[in-house]
Amino acid sequence: MKNSLSTALTELAEDVQPVDLHDRVLATSRRLRARRAVAGSLAVVALAAGATYGAVRALPSERALPPAEPVVTIPGTVYFASSELPAYTVYRLAPGGELEEFAKFPSGALGETVALSPDGHRAAWVTVDGAVMVGRTDGSEATKVGTQELQSDCGRPSWSPDGGRVAFVSGGWEDSALMVADADGSPVAEVDQTGGCFPVWSPDGRRLAYVQFPNGSLNSQLLTVQADGTARRVVPVQLRDPAYVRYPVSISNDGAKVVAAVGEPDGCNCPEGITLSFADRLIDGLSGEVSQLTCENALLTPDGGLLLRVAAGDAYTLELRSPDGALLASWQEPKWPHETRLLRYVP
Repeated sequence: MKNSLSTALTELAEDVQPVDLHDRVLATSRRLRARRAVAGSLAVVALAAGATYGAVRALPSERALPPAEPVVTIPGTVYFASSELPAYTVYRLAPGGELEEFAKFPSGALGETVALSPDGHRAAWVTVDGAVMVGRTDGSEATKVGTQELQSDCGRPSWSPDGGRVAFVSGGWEDSALMVADADGSPVAEVDQTGGCFPVWSPDGRRLAYVQFPNGSLNSQLLTVQADGTARRVVPVQLRDPAYVRYPVSISNDGAKVVAAVGEPDGCNCPEGITLSFADRLIDGLSGEVSQLTCENALLTPDGGLLLRVAAGDAYTLELRSPDGALLASWQEPKWPHETRLLRYVP
């Protein structure tokens, strides 16, 4: 029996082929990596399909957006505003992604004129009787820095990036002037004696963008000027009547880029005449060329990038994009109970 078993084992050993376990492990590892690569590629395609609706709409000369690794929160602090009566409410999105009600302004402030300081501790606004005020966000410790008779959001004040100065409109429709005052109310300097509406500061605090409405018409002019009143320039915006620039939203340090709200015909064949819809557009500060943005609101960032507020049904997504258009970060907004707009972004 033992001799038979020994003989059988010897014959079996001669038939067995040697196996290189090292080669098998490597082959298996390569197959797994290949499967993961395919799965990863499909995931990237799915993400790209969902993200492209927030990109700047392609112009004839525009190149494809570079790939990026976006994060799910926006760095810095984002402020939103809702002008739902009886109070003007400011919301804050903190760097950690938490959204909170930040401040409420009573009906004594014209809601659309409220401007928040960069540190979020103070605000500037226009009262219903035309006083331009600077105070804390709860309305206390308010100081009057000027007066106006516009009774319109045209006179909306604007804070310098360092929080030390406020630009505002003084006077009435016929004799308004663009002014700059220290945040404590003095001194007050005249920047443009020919008037202006909706002033906004560049991130470095050296330049302002604003609009004028000559003779009260909608044929507005978009202008830029140094904060000391020099280098005043009219931007030759390329729009066809009846489209017009309603107000600037933000301006780059060099004035080469301006985001502005533009009114354009909405295609309605209405019995009362042409109606306009408004959307933020990117304007070349030198040539005046207007580029469309596939978003509700937009703000220029200090480095020349864009913070876009993209509509998706009845919800919004914030997208932070680099100067070359790469998606850096995104955040899904909640469903707001009232209409809101981007108020300020502090990186």
